[in-house]
Order: sequence, then structure tokens, then C-alpha cells
Amino acid sequence: MPLISTIKTGCITTSTAGNGQRKLARTSDGTLHAVYHRSDGSYYQIYHAYSENNGVNWTEEALTSESYNQRYPSIAVDSNDCLHVVWQGTSSESPNYSQIRYRKYDGSWESITNLSSGDYHQERPVIMVDSGNNLHIVWVGNHAGSPNYYQIRYIKYTTSWGSIENLTSGDYHQYEPSMAIDSNDYLHVVWDGYHSGSPDYNQIRYRKYTSSWGSIENLTSGDYDQLEPYIALDGNDYLHIVWYGYHSGSQSYYQIRYRKYTDSWQTIETLTSGDYYQMCPSIAVDGDNYLYLVWHGKHADSPNYYQIRQIKYDGSWGNVENLTSAGTHQRCPNLIWAMHPDKRSKTGTGYAFIWVDGTTVKYYASADLTWIKVVLAQGVLSPSGAISKLISKNTEGSLSFAGITRQFVFKSLSGALSSAGALSKMVQKGVSGTLSFAGEISKLPRKIMEGAITPAGDLTRNIYKNVAGALGPSGVVTTIRTIPVALSGGLSFAGAVATEIITTITQAVGGVLSFEGNVSLIKSYVVNLAGSLSFAGELVKQISKNLAGGLTPTGALEKIHTIFVAIGGTLSFAGSLIKGTGKNLVGVIKPSGLTTKFTRKLVKGTLTSSGAVMKTTSKIMSGALSFIGVIVRPGRELLMRLFNRPHRDMSVTVRPYRDMKTETKDE
Repeated sequence: MPLISTIKTGCITTSTAGNGQRKLARTSDGTLHAVYHRSDGSYYQIYHAYSENNGVNWTEEALTSESYNQRYPSIAVDSNDCLHVVWQGTSSESPNYSQIRYRKYDGSWESITNLSSGDYHQERPVIMVDSGNNLHIVWVGNHAGSPNYYQIRYIKYTTSWGSIENLTSGDYHQYEPSMAIDSNDYLHVVWDGYHSGSPDYNQIRYRKYTSSWGSIENLTSGDYDQLEPYIALDGNDYLHIVWYGYHSGSQSYYQIRYRKYTDSWQTIETLTSGDYYQMCPSIAVDGDNYLYLVWHGKHADSPNYYQIRQIKYDGSWGNVENLTSAGTHQRCPNLIWAMHPDKRSKTGTGYAFIWVDGTTVKYYASADLTWIKVVLAQGVLSPSGAISKLISKNTEGSLSFAGITRQFVFKSLSGALSSAGALSKMVQKGVSGTLSFAGEISKLPRKIMEGAITPAGDLTRNIYKNVAGALGPSGVVTTIRTIPVALSGGLSFAGAVATEIITTITQAVGGVLSFEGNVSLIKSYVVNLAGSLSFAGELVKQISKNLAGGLTPTGALEKIHTIFVAIGGTLSFAGSLIKGTGKNLVGVIKPSGLTTKFTRKLVKGTLTSSGAVMKTTSKIMSGALSFIGVIVRPGRELLMRLFNRPHRDMSVTVRPYRDMKTETKDE
């Protein structure tokens, strides 16, 4: 059975309104925190309620008590369990215009800070925290440059509050922003507003921040209003946006609508239908990447009162479920969800929200609700069974598992991490010890790994950065996308690398990159490899730059497009080489088999082939070129057995070739 509890009676019908905001959060100790506004008898004030027993009982405290109206709060939690609350309100500093106001809890509530000022209204702030505990706030308001039209505005806090930025401009109103922050700390902001292409109808609009703000995208169009979007992201950083609006199939009643972004924007879906209004949706994503939407709407069994309704996506959209059946209006549900910090305000399974039942603020937890666990371990953590959805931070000792583990996040792990079973979806930062697995590894990102990573089983989709130790899987490596950066140890695979595409990007590798099995359909980019790159099997589609060590495949190289720039070591092939290209090779190239369609420039070492070489052209070669076999068409149709004089295509000239201009610049 779901849990339904009362947070506070005697509120107002809009106490939890503010569609793009988040009003429910959770700290690492499991305490739930809700914010809302209600009247104190004279003025609307901001209230914070918390529950230390999973939502069964709630304690309320007032965050404001001034003789001015305060409305529409939003809450976020940082990794230190500090609470951050923003809202709109007037004050003695701005008695006639609502401003954006902020208050922080860090053991006690700090004084209120006014983040905006001036003779213009500022409304509906949304606050989010990124992985670095930086605060991001968006809202809607007028300003001196747009006194007659609401615009979307933004401010950020790092070590201090920055300047206000205006994300929109022009002679069109913009309303109701919502924001989410992805795993890269990129900002995603949606809102509804008019624009030159739709001056009479609100449309859903979107803007993204990476290192700067991108251009505005219009996600909807047509002669129908689209209103109050809400955004969330899943574990793949896919965007999910929900809103309500009319459309050609429902021109008189608002319906719930949805759009998703993966690698491109997908088709708009309308999730409800019928001759009843559906309004104010909220969206959340659980640990399994299932979507939950709740909203208020009427239906055939409740034609006179709004009820709270829900739909779930778990691979496909389910049926609409009515969560309430009251004889009073049920309004403004607001789901808990946040990507940061460490998903502590994200459910493992199920969903939770607050809403207004008549004039009572209530809490709802689905029957299948579980939370992603947060562990601040200082000693040894050693479960012997299966573990799912575990998050650890600052683990000083040893972390060991004998069973299955999945969806892990670790930070500042200075001890050893060991698993005897399968591991899935692990993220680590600052691991200075040893990471060892006896079973399969799937979807495993890491950063700043100072020890050794040694899976004994299969390895799939592995990403890591700044690995100072060794990575050595002894099993099969398939479907891998491996990105090592600043790898000072060795990267070695004792099993086969075959049948799947492997995209290996290596930068500043100081150790050895070695594959003892077949390497098939590989697209490998190696930059500043100071060690040795060795393949015992076949190699296909290899690209390398600044290879200071040796590249030594012992098998066949077919359909290869190999580009070497400033290779200071040895390039040696025991099998056949087809379609290879090298530039600025300082070392030695020694194919012992068939070489076809071979082109090089600025080869300053020795080129030696014991087999046949066909269609070979070299330029500015200062070393020796020697073949035991036959060379066919080295530039023109010429058969050469001895090189007493250079061929025209190999001549040295003081004037650089047109296609070599960039190679004469300090390479």
C-alpha cells in the first residue's frame, strides 16, 4: 500500500504550486524536506517541513515572518546536506515588487539574502545544485532592458553570487522556467513563451549551457498554447520534458504532452485524451531509468473535482492511474527528483511527491518506493550478498562484495574495492587503492584511479580517466568504449577483443597498451603514447598520433587507415598491411608481409619490407628504403630492384608540398 500522510492543514489551494520548481528533497540521513507557502493569518509565508521517519510524521517551521507576502519556494540539497531554499517575495527593501530571495541551512538557518532588486517583479525561482555544490537559479522577471515583458533570468553561486544573466530578450513574454543539471554539470532550461514565429501562442522553449549558453530551441509549434514544462534527466543524460497544452486532437481541453531528447529530439507524444482538463504535470526518473508523471485532472469518474493522476514509463507507457478519489479538488503535485548531489533526492524505485488536498498539504509515497543508499563509510564495508543502487563517499577503508553489485557511485575511496561477483554501472572518483573484480564488469566509468584495476572476467563499456596504475582484464572484452586519459601504468587485455566495435581513445599513455587476442573493427585514437602498443591478433582501422614507443601487431592488418604523427619508436607488422598511411615517422617501419596502398611523408627512419609492396609513395624520406620482394607502381608504373637514384615521387625539394604545409610547422 502507498503511504499517504499529512504535512500541514489550513493551507491554501496553491501552496505547492509553481510547476517547474522542486519542493521535496532528501538529505543523506534519509530526512525528507518539503517547502510550501501558506498564510500565517495576515501574510503568505514560506514554510519548511521535515520528516525523520520516511514521511510518516512531519514537523513544520517558518522560514519567513515578515509583514510582506512570500510565495512559491523551491528547495535543493548539496553534498554536505545543506538546504538551499529560494522563493519570491516583497520586503522592506522592495515593498512593491517581488524579488528573488534565498536562505541556507547549515546546522542552523542563516539570514535571508535578496538576490535581485529594482522596480520590476521577479517570480517563480527554480534552484538546482551541481556536482561541485554550485547553486544555479532561474526565474522569470522584468528588468530595465525589458520593462514590459517577462524574460528568463539566471544567477549562479560558486564562492559568491555572480551577476544576473538574461537568457531571453525581445518583445514577447516568457514564463514558468524549469531546470535540470546533467552528469557533466551542463544546465538544461525549459520554459513556455511567445516568439516571433509564434506571437499569439505559448510554445515550449529550451536552452542549454555547456561552457556557454547555446541558442534557444523551440520544441513545439502551431496554433495551440503549450504551458508549464517540467524537465528531468535519466542515467544516460537523456532529457525528458512534460507539459500540458492543446493540440489538433484536443482543441478545447488541456492534455499532458511529452518529448524526449536522446541524440536528437524525438516526436511529441500526447499521453492523455478525453473531454476533461489535465494540468500541472511533474516528472521524475528512478534508478532504473523509469519515468513517473503525476498531475491533476478530471476524468469520467470524477467530472467535478481534480484528482491526482499518474502514468509510468518502463519501456512503454502504462495506463493512467488515479491516485486519489476525493470530494475536494486535489492540486499541484510535485515529485522529488534531482541528479545532484549523488542522487540522494532520486528514488531507487517508485516515486514520492507532495500536493494539496483541498487546503491540506500531503505527502505520497508509492508502495514500491526505495531510495538510493548513501554511505559515508570510514572503515570496512563488506556485504556478502547482492547489493543494488549503493552510493558511497569518503570510504577510507576496504569495500568488498561477494555477490552482485550494480549502480555504484564512490568518491574519495582510499582503500581497496573488491567484488567477487558481477558489477554493473559503477562510478568512481578519487580512488587511490586497488579495484579488483572476479566477475563481469559492465558500464564502469572511473576518474583519477591511482591504483590497479584488474577484472578477471568479462569487461564491457569501461571509461576511466587519470588511471595511474594498471588495467588488466583477463577475460573477453566486448562492446567497449574505453577512454583512458593520463594513463601512467599499463593497459592490457589477455582475452579476445572481437566481433564488436571498440572505440579506444588514449591520451598521454606512459605505459603499455597490449591486446593478446584479436582486435576486430577497432577505431582507435592514440595520442602521446609514450609506451608500447602491441596486438597479437588482427588489427583493423587504427589511428595513432605522437606514438613515442612501438606499435607491434603480429597478425594481419586489413582495410587499415593508420596515421602516425611523430612516431619515435618502431612500427612493425608480421602479417599483411593494406591501406596504411604514416606521417613524420622518426622510427622504423618493418612490414614482413604483403603491403598494399602504402603512403608516407617525412619518413626519417628505415622502411623495410620482406614481402610485396604495391602502390607505395613516399616523400622526403631521409633514411633507407629496402624491399626483399617486388615493388609495383611506386608513383608511376616502374619496376625497381635497386635504388641507385631517387624516384621522382621521392625527391627532396626545398619548397614544401602544398599538402604538407601544416607538417612543416614544429611537428
